[in-house]
Amino acid sequence: MLGFSVYLNNDLTSEDIAYIRKMKQGGFQGVFTSIQIPEENQRKYFKRLQNLASLCKKLQLDLMVDMSLYSLQNIDINLDNIEYLVQWGISGIRLDDGFSNEIISELSHKIQLGINASTIEENDIKEIIAKGAEKANITAWHNYYPRPYTGLGENYFKQKNYLFHQYGLKVQAFVAGNEPYRGPLYQGLPTLEELRGEQPFAASLAMFNQYNVDQVYLGDPYLSNRSLEQFAYYTDNEIILLHGSYDRNYQSAKDLYLQEIQTCRPDISEYVVRSQFAREKITEEIEPSNQVVRNKGSITIDNHLAGRYEGEFEIVKKDLPSDPSVNVIGSIASEDIPLIQFIGSKQKYLIQWR
Repeated sequence: MLGFSVYLNNDLTSEDIAYIRKMKQGGFQGVFTSIQIPEENQRKYFKRLQNLASLCKKLQLDLMVDMSLYSLQNIDINLDNIEYLVQWGISGIRLDDGFSNEIISELSHKIQLGINASTIEENDIKEIIAKGAEKANITAWHNYYPRPYTGLGENYFKQKNYLFHQYGLKVQAFVAGNEPYRGPLYQGLPTLEELRGEQPFAASLAMFNQYNVDQVYLGDPYLSNRSLEQFAYYTDNEIILLHGSYDRNYQSAKDLYLQEIQTCRPDISEYVVRSQFAREKITEEIEPSNQVVRNKGSITIDNHLAGRYEGEFEIVKKDLPSDPSVNVIGSIASEDIPLIQFIGSKQKYLIQWR
């Protein structure tokens, strides 16, 4: 599941609403917001929350709201009438301060809950489950970390995720959005320090594929159209969208099949991504051209010197030497090179040429 963040420092504008609709169309299913309501602005923040909840309900987006027990009291919600939140369009609450294990267990039968994955201990999980919690309604939510070098380390992150899955709980984590990042530090809002500064789509694939995360949310409130298009291709058709450019020294024709959706061969090479069907598309002999060193991210086609491999269409994973039988025709955009590692067996991918 993919989600994004909307913050309530100001009233929702028409631009905000358009962005939320666009994210829904791009395949995102969840919205996160944080609301710690100061007493002097209680009515204003409450109205903003209601407006966001109403919009999410209309668009069928799950809305998770970060709240403390004190925040609930500020909007006249107690443990006996918490179902009102669901009626407004709030799917669940990400639990902040004030919730005992007994209360968590009780609330799990009424609304979706996000427990603090980064701080909760195994004994707490055991106690919550022992008290009869509805595990299907509980997800372990990690924090995001605005300050560089304060995000979670890989080993700790993996250990925590393994622990929650052992007890049948799903895991959520944040990745940074695109710039401009959220203030006041403007350094991105990721959970994992290793992924700070990574492009949102690549960071999300890493969360799903390398760290066994079930739900990924953008911590920052902005996603570029370029990134959104990559998410949309993946959520709609499981296609990894890459951006590439032709090498100015490449002299051969720009064959149409290079612009088609490709499928990675089922047998995986450590050095290159190999298109499964490209060689079948060759209609004319490929002359040798631009046989240069193949850097990571290079896009290549084998020429007629390769014999039966003529037309072999590859993306280079590791730096390789030049080869007389290999034409370097272009390169993957630098920001998309981290995506190459996720093109596994039978994975579909598309190079969008510039």
